[in-house]
Amino acid sequence: MSFAGWKLRKATTLAPILVLCLLLLIIAVFVLLSHATEYNSPSFISSTPVVLALTMASLGIILTVVSVVDISRLFNALQLSQQHRLSSQENERRLLAQDLHDDVLQQMIDLKRNYTPEKVDQIIIALRRNCQHLKPLMLEELGLSASLHYLIEDFKSQNPQTQIHYIADDLALNTLENAYQISLFRILQEALQNIKRHAQANQVNVIISYSPQESHWLRVKISDNGCGVDVKTLEHQKSKGHLGFVGIQERVHDLGGKFEWVSRPKFLGTQINAMIPTKRKFG
Repeated sequence: MSFAGWKLRKATTLAPILVLCLLLLIIAVFVLLSHATEYNSPSFISSTPVVLALTMASLGIILTVVSVVDISRLFNALQLSQQHRLSSQENERRLLAQDLHDDVLQQMIDLKRNYTPEKVDQIIIALRRNCQHLKPLMLEELGLSASLHYLIEDFKSQNPQTQIHYIADDLALNTLENAYQISLFRILQEALQNIKRHAQANQVNVIISYSPQESHWLRVKISDNGCGVDVKTLEHQKSKGHLGFVGIQERVHDLGGKFEWVSRPKFLGTQINAMIPTKRKFG
């Protein structure tokens, strides 16, 4: 179950509580009305039925207010989560379109000018790569750790001039729930695509820390020594869908995590940090 589904289920479990609160209020009003003839009696307030009715009324009002506020917050969070999901999907479409344009389409144009069997093979490989990025079936077939290693090796093969260092606990990562596995795969994928297209880096470091015995936090740190980017350039490129920062940030926030990035121009590099709590259950 997704994070949004979990929020919706939690909101629906509050509905019976709200009904119970309203029932308490109705019973309290009924008891008070049934003793209306005793209103002018000095012992009216101290009588046991009236005390119980007032207590139920107070409890019902308090619980009703708390439930309404909680439900309102949950549905607001649900709406924000859905907006993040739609934005992430749109960002993935942009990334795919850019991959097809920058890679496959350019190779096909070159093939039209100068046909060779080798170029056909390159186009087939590029199409397969894009299909795998669109729907990472390898997550189901090989597991998360092998899929992350595939992304690293694929980056190396496409960028032989760039050294990439990868550190992670494979066994621990494979114990993550499906929602976290997919998000982690996409985060690394988008980060590496961003480095490939824009960073001009010759060194990349990827550190994924997760030790369920010690902490429920999943930590991701990806850094490079590339050209960096200033805020003005970042906003311009974000508006055209050329950077994966937005998609990464929304994935992290959708799982209740924290995201930050630091970029220093003039080849001082870029670093992104993500912290995702894995204690929440979706099933």
